[in-house]
Amino acid sequence: MGQSQSTDRPELYEFPPPVQTRDELTQRHADRTASGLGEERHWFEKVFNIFCDTSESTKCLLIGVVKTGTIEN
Repeated sequence: MGQSQSTDRPELYEFPPPVQTRDELTQRHADRTASGLGEERHWFEKVFNIFCDTSESTKCLLIGVVKTGTIEN
């Protein structure tokens, strides 16, 4: 009662695979960093650098845990 079959919809947008390195992320968003306007560009670069630094720290920590089995500073 009241159920309808779902129809197959063509995929409207295919998401790119996640980036693995800072260089890949820089290449993917090069247009934003190159053509940014003053304050917007400054904000984007600051967030971008924080994101990359945090991501790289997390990756290094996770790689260390996988290699050693323990968390070391």
